[in-house]
Amino acid sequence: PRFLSEMGMSRTQMHRKMKALTGLSTTEFIRSQRLKRAATMIAADTATISEICYQVGFTNLSYFALRFREQYGVSPSEYPRESKSKV
Repeated sequence: PRFLSEMGMSRTQMHRKMKALTGLSTTEFIRSQRLKRAATMIAADTATISEICYQVGFTNLSYFALRFREQYGVSPSEYPRESKSKV
């Protein structure tokens, strides 16, 4: 609520603006940003996939893996191999 009041927008206006600018709902946008951060961390091999899942804000590993595969076309454990072979 504080963010919205500082922006001078209602919650509904924010959702509409987000959808217009990104093509994603607010929830989908936040999730995509978390998954991008996770992909960077997985490629850098900074922690286990389970640790990364929790660090980026997911509380369920299977849900994280499902959404990761949805966005990147591979499971989190396959991602490092895929990302390095594309470079």
